[in-house]
Amino acid sequence: MRRIDLLSALETFVCAVEEGSLSQAARRLAKTPSAVTKAIAGLEATLGVQLLERTTRRLALTESGRLYLATATDVLRRLADGARQLSERDDEPRGLLRVTAAHSFGHAILAPLCAPFAQAFPRVRIELSLSDHYVDIVGEGFDLALRMGNYDLPSQIVKPIGSNRGLLCASPGYLARRGRPTAPADLAQHDCVIYRHPTLANTWTFERGGVRARLEPKGPLVTDDYGLALAAALDGAGVLPCPQWSVVDALEAGRLVPLLVDWRFESASFGEDRICAAYPSSRRGSTKIRRLVERVQARLADSEARVAHVLGDALCADLARR
Repeated sequence: MRRIDLLSALETFVCAVEEGSLSQAARRLAKTPSAVTKAIAGLEATLGVQLLERTTRRLALTESGRLYLATATDVLRRLADGARQLSERDDEPRGLLRVTAAHSFGHAILAPLCAPFAQAFPRVRIELSLSDHYVDIVGEGFDLALRMGNYDLPSQIVKPIGSNRGLLCASPGYLARRGRPTAPADLAQHDCVIYRHPTLANTWTFERGGVRARLEPKGPLVTDDYGLALAAALDGAGVLPCPQWSVVDALEAGRLVPLLVDWRFESASFGEDRICAAYPSSRRGSTKIRRLVERVQARLADSEARVAHVLGDALCADLARR
């Protein structure tokens, strides 16, 4: 079997396994069923083993087929990676860019970047998947993950790109009804909107001048959807811990008020206090990844500067009230 036929046969074999039938593989590959059958039969003849058991309902891998599937999949992945790297040797980003991030980060930071990025790099197509769970970017074929914290894995390159500091906020309407907390202990008398991360604890920690305070928040609303928690806080449901980058516009517009700004605040549900870009080692040097990360980093820096200005004003106002 010639090499180009072998490559085609590998693709056909892997596709047939993924689809579970020769006819479905033929449709996906735009081939005739007889061409698919012939390609797999030729591959089996070349290898001298049977790879698939054909039944009336579904294909089943033989033991040899299970072993060879891993090799075939790896070969095709490596060839695709090589083609991708060659296509990105010039400075014009192109091709598919698969990105994963948390829901809140995707809405607050990535969504506003999509249109200008598409205008700047029209040959790139972004596929954005949002999940608050850890995603295996190598196993699931993602090019880039934007994460709260550092997941240092040998198969990935991880780069810190911004701050994930948090602060407590509440709406002006809520504070008018319930008063403003002036110390962490006051929060025991307040309604807290509790964002429950699927894998992280929900403890609030405060520190000032070497003094530390910890709080297990209580309140009428607990949710695993940060967007819902934020909407509830904006509507006056209570005090909410927020990543600073997620509430810049609301703080500047006065729709949320920062609280206890003279305390350093941490919420375990945010993860670590930095944001990282992670990508597979095979994507090293990817122009399209670099261009998107640069824009995310710039947006985070702008958000941090704007929040710092709001917090400076809030601290001065707090001092004036004392």
